[in-house]
Amino acid sequence: MQHGRLVLRAVTLGVCALVLIAQSARAQQRRGCHVVCAPSFSFRPSLMRTHVFSEPTVRVLSTGAVQNVPSKTAFAMQFNVNVPTVIPRMTLFANVTWFPNLSASSNPFTEYNANAVPGTRVRTNTPSLGLGVFVDALTTKETGGWFDVGGYIGDSFSKAAQPTDASDYTHKLDLGVTGTLHPFNRLPPTNYLRNVNLLVALDYRATGLPKEGDIVPAGTREWLTNARPSLLQIAFDFPLAPLFPRR
Repeated sequence: MQHGRLVLRAVTLGVCALVLIAQSARAQQRRGCHVVCAPSFSFRPSLMRTHVFSEPTVRVLSTGAVQNVPSKTAFAMQFNVNVPTVIPRMTLFANVTWFPNLSASSNPFTEYNANAVPGTRVRTNTPSLGLGVFVDALTTKETGGWFDVGGYIGDSFSKAAQPTDASDYTHKLDLGVTGTLHPFNRLPPTNYLRNVNLLVALDYRATGLPKEGDIVPAGTREWLTNARPSLLQIAFDFPLAPLFPRR
């Protein structure tokens, strides 16, 4: 029951945030796009590879064994809303990310897998909410329509990960770089595939993860190094509304 309430709470929060952003953008659009413009919605089936540069080291308290937590790849479903602003190259974004098909023995713990540690039963397959600002470094107009590159800074509202956390979900500083390839750029504007893109993002969770000396989960394992916050996302981006967005 508690797990179900967490899922419902996170989904409700995410949906409310997306609706509020969309309503605000549409209201501004009707007045001539003075601050923010009309939003676009998309769906991203994704593969996420955790701590891609190095693996954290933990000690299993029940056995004393020292182990690395290996990188793992998990399937995720991500729903996004992007809201362009009148500031050149700046876009507001919000997303809800959910890992739908991971069992209790192999699921992401604050978006990396912990199933390699014996005895760990961490249920973290609840949704997370991201809010932030994206800034274009290269736009499609500058690359002939084939790709764009940018960076973002945001807030990841996701499952607690530190022993001092006093709530189920906590805010974490999220930084990243994203490159988007438009492989169907030469199709006619009336072809839906023209707006299906391939996205690659390198994400860095700067705060809110276990640090050296933390025992997380309680009584189970001690972190001998800081958790490695890097994550690689590879996704196809399918527009939902509008189905044929303007570039």
